[in-house]
Amino acid sequence: MKPSKANLLFHPVRLRIAQLLTGGRHLTAHQIAQRVPQVPQASLYRHLHLLVEGRVLTVADERQVQNRNLVEKVYTLDLAAATLHAEDLAHTSKDDHRRYFTLFLLMLLADFERYLQAGERPDVIADVVDYQHHTLYLSDAEAQQLLADVQAVRVAAQAKPPSPERRRRYLALTLMPGVEEPADDRLER
Repeated sequence: MKPSKANLLFHPVRLRIAQLLTGGRHLTAHQIAQRVPQVPQASLYRHLHLLVEGRVLTVADERQVQNRNLVEKVYTLDLAAATLHAEDLAHTSKDDHRRYFTLFLLMLLADFERYLQAGERPDVIADVVDYQHHTLYLSDAEAQQLLADVQAVRVAAQAKPPSPERRRRYLALTLMPGVEEPADDRLER
């Protein structure tokens, strides 16, 4: 059975592969394996196959490996195919949403840990690191407009190719309705 687009993408290894290929990057399976050394080679090839089969990755090139009778594939991310839309999540269960959100948080934590471990002492000011949590009061229409505005900015930024003056950065965003807490009668007097 073919996995749903959400199940295809919301897997720790496949999400990391997609992340490695953002910005128009082209990598071979060997280059990807070097960046995810904890993933066994057979598993990596299985995940690459699933992503190609799901059209999230495309084979941009094939090269003959020197001194060997092997052809090496060069993979790239199809960003449009890797983007989830409302219809991709329409029939998602609570447990699936919980699993997807947990993976999102774990990936965010892993990215931040890689940042912290990369240098002697992180400089969050110079590195333009920011993490915030805000409470907003918005109608459904205003929340949809906020997401549309953020998406437009994200798409424009995501279209920029890597270059010497551009540093890879991660943007994580969540927007969800708050659940009103019951009022404490002792505080309202």
